[in-house]
Amino acid sequence: MPSLPLSPDGQASAVLRLRQALLPAGIAFGIGAEWFARSAQTLPMAGADLAVGWTFIACGLIGWSRRPQSRVGVLFTAVGFAWFLGTFADTDIPVMATLGAALLTLHRGPSSVRFLATRAAGSRVD
Repeated sequence: MPSLPLSPDGQASAVLRLRQALLPAGIAFGIGAEWFARSAQTLPMAGADLAVGWTFIACGLIGWSRRPQSRVGVLFTAVGFAWFLGTFADTDIPVMATLGAALLTLHRGPSSVRFLATRAAGSRVD
């Protein structure tokens, strides 16, 4: 059954619910990634890795909520989730380690888009 198009209010409500769901999802995803990689890192390394990924996600969600017309917040949120994907490279589960190794540098894509867009636009990207 095809879905009906959302009204502007319905779209805004759906985006708000998505943003609200991404914060706890990011917290859980980060903890899960570090848990799977726990044998390959020390507690301070895991804490630093969590801090970086969570900072990207939090800053992205804050930027997205303050300036929803800008896609920079969406990019930063994506960078935060992609940051944790590479952590799976350190797990003892071969399939996850292979996928993690393949996705190790995925976070650089969205962050590069942001950097290049800023340079192309001068000093500001909306």
